[in-house]
Amino acid sequence: TATEGAQEIIENKETGLLVPVKDIEKLAEAIAALLENAEQRNGLGTRAREDVQRFSLERMVESVERVYTDAMSSR
Repeated sequence: TATEGAQEIIENKETGLLVPVKDIEKLAEAIAALLENAEQRNGLGTRAREDVQRFSLERMVESVERVYTDAMSSR
């Protein structure tokens, strides 16, 4: 569903499908569409697996290190 957190992570129709919160009909439609369309389902899965790399432990550590390096260099 299109919660605030999900919208930050998922790009609608690129890495997943976002449906309005508490809209059971839209959720059912999205699930049915994926069940019927293997190409779309596989494409979303592939792009989501690629996109999730931005949340890897290595990337997160690099980001934190950069923050500390920047903080220390500005002293």
